[in-house]
Amino acid sequence: MKKITLTAIMVFPICLLAQSNKVQTAWRNMEDYDKSSPKDVSYLLKAKDAIDLATVNEDTKNSAKTWFYRAKIYNFLFDNNLNIERNKNAGISDKNEKEFASYATADGSFVIEAMNAVEKLKELDKDKSYVKQVSFIQLNAPIHFENKGIGLYNSKNYADAASTFENAILANKYLGKTDTSNLYKVAISSDRAGLTEKTISTYEKLISMKYKVSDCYNQIARIQLLKKDTVNALATIKKAKLDFPNDVNLMTIERDIFIKQGKTDDAIANIETNLKTDKTNGMLYFELGNLFESKANPKDANNKELPKPSNFDDLRSKAESNYRLAIEYLDETKNKQVASIAHYNLAALLYNTGNLWFSKNSKNLNEIKANEAKANEFYLKALAEFEASDKIIPLERNVLGEMKRLYTRTSQLDKAKAMDERIKSK
Repeated sequence: MKKITLTAIMVFPICLLAQSNKVQTAWRNMEDYDKSSPKDVSYLLKAKDAIDLATVNEDTKNSAKTWFYRAKIYNFLFDNNLNIERNKNAGISDKNEKEFASYATADGSFVIEAMNAVEKLKELDKDKSYVKQVSFIQLNAPIHFENKGIGLYNSKNYADAASTFENAILANKYLGKTDTSNLYKVAISSDRAGLTEKTISTYEKLISMKYKVSDCYNQIARIQLLKKDTVNALATIKKAKLDFPNDVNLMTIERDIFIKQGKTDDAIANIETNLKTDKTNGMLYFELGNLFESKANPKDANNKELPKPSNFDDLRSKAESNYRLAIEYLDETKNKQVASIAHYNLAALLYNTGNLWFSKNSKNLNEIKANEAKANEFYLKALAEFEASDKIIPLERNVLGEMKRLYTRTSQLDKAKAMDERIKSK
């Protein structure tokens, strides 16, 4: 019995020494790698194998020194891997593009292991002598993850980008920081990846954290509309408008919903509210002109014209005045197409109004002549707007034909002839 007991006592320290040697092997190879020039990666790989064994062994896994070496070794592994990727991208001339591209393909798991090793070290290193030497690893981790996330996003790998930005958030959490900036990047990346539920929940979390609240509401409503969920989209906007009653983007989304639902009056009220704080917005006046024109000229579901409303003249007048305001405030150099359309829509409105006067039934000759004269007033105004539209962006052949007809009707025969030549040349 004594012999058996003695053998057991002798075996125990040998086993313990073998495991302790793993820590020493990891340290020795790590030092050899750090001192080698050029860097000999074989040392680093041996250090990794040794420390991986040491961190799961019962005899060494609770040693501060074990986790200290693990943190350093895995940090070296990441630095080495990142430099390999940088060399692969040596042909990229732009410095930032090269860096993000390199981070995109670098192995981020090394950063996670190094960062977690420091976190474990904090538990075991009672006097914090080791922690101070590797604290830079956790300080750098959020930067590494954010750079990698941006690189993945730039390469259109959106789902992995979202996960990587989440790692950046975790890394900052270890530093005691709340990272709303990278959480916002998670939302954007998830959105691009088509992860709808994750995107919405992330934006909702950002709202609760008071980060870019207005924009978050906008994005949620936009996504809900893409899903054709107008009920929840309007609910989101209603909730958002409690804090942001004059937010332009929210009002635009709400207005688009009203228009699609055929709620023209609600859409008009929406724009008029917006214009109280944005009185020189040509785009808003343009939309308002469209809405008043559609009210003045209602159509059924099959696009068939319905009878004119009793307040047609008032609606037509409001459409005209808003188109004119749109033209006044639109910058043709920045909104060339919209400016041309605004002139065209106004021209069409005036042209159609002229036709209404011209087609009025009457048996009184003087009244007929008065109606024709009134029609010509509108035709001349319409021609001026057609010409303005044509000057910005040349009009199509069929519209030029109408202009030729108007020139003839208003006795502008030289212009009618010139227009005829232009039509023939097309």
